[in-house]
Amino acid sequence: MMKTEEATPFGIEDTVNSSQRGLTMESIFNDFAAETTAHGIPRIINCRKPLSKVFWLCLVVVALTIFFIQTTILLSNYYAFNTKINLINSEEVHFPAVTVCNLNKMKRSSLVSLIVILSSLCYLVEM
Repeated sequence: MMKTEEATPFGIEDTVNSSQRGLTMESIFNDFAAETTAHGIPRIINCRKPLSKVFWLCLVVVALTIFFIQTTILLSNYYAFNTKINLINSEEVHFPAVTVCNLNKMKRSSLVSLIVILSSLCYLVEM
């Protein structure tokens, strides 16, 4: 028999006899059930009464079924690409009433004098 040290994510465990490890499916599942954070699976394994095991097994299966149904509905709605487009043909375009507020501090008299200067320049260019 050979003794080995087993490396884990949290360090090196004590020496384990390789023939005593017993890597069967049942032992692997029991180890998983003992260390998982899923609440129902450890209860299935640790219950002593068969009726309790059946209850927790049914509860876990129902919860997983509801999870998969909701996920399927969510993904089918997401990938359905439901887009509704309504086209309205109208000969007349109705513009909304818009008020433009000028926030520039420009005097009307300055603007009028600028227009007079520009118009006289245009008159000179046309000559």
